[in-house]
Amino acid sequence: MKKFLHHVVASATGLARAFFLLLALPSIVTTVRAAYPSPTDWRNENIYQILTDRFYDGNPSNDNVEASHGSPYAPTANNGINGGDFQGIEMKLDYIKSLGATAIWISPIVFNVGGTSAYHGYGAQDFYTLAPHWGTMTDLSNMVEAAHARGIKVILDLVCNHTGTLITTNNASTNAGWPNYVAPPGGYQLQYINNSNQHAFPFNPTNVSPPQLSSIFHTNGNIDAFNYPSGT
Repeated sequence: MKKFLHHVVASATGLARAFFLLLALPSIVTTVRAAYPSPTDWRNENIYQILTDRFYDGNPSNDNVEASHGSPYAPTANNGINGGDFQGIEMKLDYIKSLGATAIWISPIVFNVGGTSAYHGYGAQDFYTLAPHWGTMTDLSNMVEAAHARGIKVILDLVCNHTGTLITTNNASTNAGWPNYVAPPGGYQLQYINNSNQHAFPFNPTNVSPPQLSSIFHTNGNIDAFNYPSGT
């Protein structure tokens, strides 16, 4: 049975549908390195799960780099950036190995919407950009290479079924009740909270006016249950 050595478990939604990717260095760096083999059966691995921001701060210089985006360094806040980063993970790999872990599973690395999601990484704004408070792409590749040198595999948590919240609705009478759930075929008229702060391509359908957000995002408000129709 797969044994999870949890340092900390992310409490964000969407974990059940997360994709787990074994990091292949040639896809993210210009210097081509040999691919690290994926195991035949992941059930044989001892996976140590890391919420990167809460693990270890290896480079304090990147702690406050997202302040201008609404995600400042806030080491005493439960929902703020506390400073953990890729260099911090690399510095603790010997400790992780001493626990018997053969793989680490780190929280999502993509750039998040500003606010309270940046520390956990599950509120993506741009899937093509690395969140700078984790460090640089070089920091990431160095950490992965150091893990591989110790026989530790690296898993990235990537959630593609939802993004961070940048959307609201207007004040039209047809939108009364937002964001309470409205069953299809009903729904709300969606718009960005701030048109200058949108999701990155391909989640920013601004090639038409007004943006046809309903072509990408559902229009039914908050879904409070995993069953459909809600509440049944």
